[in-house]
Amino acid sequence: MKKRILTMGLSCVMLAAILSGCGGKTDSTTETPKETETAEETKESDETKPEETQEAKKVKIGINLALADNEFFRMVEYGLKKDFDDRGWEYMITYGQTEKITENSNMFLAQGVDAIVEFGCDQNYGNPVVQAADEKGVPVVAIDVAYDGAYFFGANNVQAGTILGEAMAEWIKENWDGQLDAIFMETNAVNGEAVANRVEKAAVALEEKLGYGEDIVFRMEAANGDALKQGFLDFLSAHPDYEHIAYVSGSLANVPPLVGAVETVGKTDIVCIGSHSEETWVFDHFNTTSEEADCFVGCVAYAPSDYGKYVGKMLQTLFDGETLPEETLMEHYVITRDNYKEIEAQFNEITSKIK
Repeated sequence: MKKRILTMGLSCVMLAAILSGCGGKTDSTTETPKETETAEETKESDETKPEETQEAKKVKIGINLALADNEFFRMVEYGLKKDFDDRGWEYMITYGQTEKITENSNMFLAQGVDAIVEFGCDQNYGNPVVQAADEKGVPVVAIDVAYDGAYFFGANNVQAGTILGEAMAEWIKENWDGQLDAIFMETNAVNGEAVANRVEKAAVALEEKLGYGEDIVFRMEAANGDALKQGFLDFLSAHPDYEHIAYVSGSLANVPPLVGAVETVGKTDIVCIGSHSEETWVFDHFNTTSEEADCFVGCVAYAPSDYGKYVGKMLQTLFDGETLPEETLMEHYVITRDNYKEIEAQFNEITSKIK
């Protein structure tokens, strides 16, 4: 696909295409395994619970999450803990990216875990983790970013990108009479080709639904969210004749400052923005910004608190000796101004539990 490429600073934005953003803790901290039952408690539970449940209580899982204080990752952690608690499994939780992924996985293996759940979002460090775990017969479930040899759980990135592009195309038809001068996309090499589909497929859907070609697509790689924002502002300045620009973001983390910048330069009438992942900002924004003044179309939902249900079932399948597909994908939908109220109450209920 022939596309125009804009490069700002480094060649990638760490976690820019992932469901949350940067800015959380990257140091590694550990949550110790839950305490095991006393002898009397075990005797009592033996009389009331089936044998397979007792076996499940011996399972120990190592969980590494990229960020400790990011809302999205905290919701994922909440869901994992809830499901694993319900199954009676023990677990250790660490937080970290890059080198911490290696350090934390080595600790898990030294502790004799039965499986590793890896959500550090970096193939460069994740792939060696899978290899080291495989040597010890320990399966790895990689979340959202695929690692070689690991079982994958996460977004249906093709579906997520496609439905975002379709939603943006419908907005453009209703508000701009289907006119489009440019599709501006974020890119991120670290997260891999699969995650890139979140923006690539959105661009394809925009092209197909509105009848445009690849020549209007611009891509930008940047070092961080600030560089992306400045790069887009520079793009606007360089193309003063463009009056209809669709911005496809891979991560909601980049959207608030971007929307603020577009508002500041008075360009909300010529820009529409779509992204991925739901966070409190989305609902606050729709509640406080009038439709007439808004350039934000919406975001694809990933239901982070449900990750635990999926991953728990995957691991249980492995522990039961059954065959597990290499990848398990979730279903998505787009949150827009039209439907956000229906989703906000449930979202707030979950976030109240992680505060």
